[in-house]
Amino acid sequence: MQKFTLRRLILLALFSAICVVGRIAFQFLPNVQPMTAIFLLLVWQATLTDGLVVAFLSLTVSNLFFGMGPWFFGQLIAYFVVLLGAFLIKKISQNFIILLLYAIFAGFFYGFVVSIFTKDLFGITAFWPYYFQGLPHDGLHALSNAVFYLLLAPIFKKITKRLGNFS
Repeated sequence: MQKFTLRRLILLALFSAICVVGRIAFQFLPNVQPMTAIFLLLVWQATLTDGLVVAFLSLTVSNLFFGMGPWFFGQLIAYFVVLLGAFLIKKISQNFIILLLYAIFAGFFYGFVVSIFTKDLFGITAFWPYYFQGLPHDGLHALSNAVFYLLLAPIFKKITKRLGNFS
């Protein structure tokens, strides 16, 4: 198990700040933000723990800007499930296309898990109509994951090659 050295904590804080700024910068486009792609890249280039820590910090800080509510826990659960899937994919393959396809799938999968949590939160009894109504937003999330993954993967590869294992 890696220790949380000062260097690693600083890097995780920087990635969290990048996620928050990215979410704020793209707030005018629904469900378009670089956060998910960054979390996935952290899991694939560093560790599952790094991705989860940055996800927790980024969600917490960005929700202070956008509004904190009980849906926060649904977001956390959804990212935990998505990043756990990314970790399992990492064990199977590091193929760029497979990772890209998972990044796209993650946009829909995240929306599905959040919908499971929020339907009860908002007192919605019919899950499938509620879920299908949100598919266009999930599609935007999936598309933005693909775009940000394509843009950021080469950068992350250079960063992790230069920094090693973040420790």
